[in-house]
Amino acid sequence: MAMSEAEWDQGMELAGYLERMQLNAPTWRQNLQETNLEEFGPQLKRVEGLLAGGRVRAAVFSEPWCGDCMENVPVVGRLAQEMPGLEVRVFSRESDLMQRYLTGGKAIIPTVVFFLPGGPELCRFIERPAAAHAFLASAAREAAGLEEPLGQEHLRRAKRQLRELYRQGLRSETAREILDALEGALARMEA
Repeated sequence: MAMSEAEWDQGMELAGYLERMQLNAPTWRQNLQETNLEEFGPQLKRVEGLLAGGRVRAAVFSEPWCGDCMENVPVVGRLAQEMPGLEVRVFSRESDLMQRYLTGGKAIIPTVVFFLPGGPELCRFIERPAAAHAFLASAAREAAGLEEPLGQEHLRRAKRQLRELYRQGLRSETAREILDALEGALARMEA
């Protein structure tokens, strides 16, 4: 679904979002700085080539308190630093626009919607990469077999471990999933 210019203008540029953020701002900035995209150089060039000097927009639905946003939205910001054709705007989960991009009827964040200016939606990235979903699903299955409060403590420990997995390279999986989806969508449009 296309987003109008007026709707797009409701979002904040990522730099402005980070400046206004109070909760978790140092961690967000650190994650942005630590995100390394060197391995994606050739793919970034291919995506830029498919854009042929044009632009693609990323509408990011996020909140400062969200751990998944804190880990994955900085990847989008880093991609924008490396791809001059990528524009990013951040929208609150509470914005009316979020209703357009629900997942299973729920406002899941982060939700990143990529589209051409005034054009169709290309693809989405929702919440976290597949490897992180698998890790947490496994932890939830393990926790289900434990008595309370041990099960809840197991899940809290798993979420702390997930943060470390992001530091060890899971952000690369976020970048890979986004770039693969974006490259595929742009290539299909060109065909």
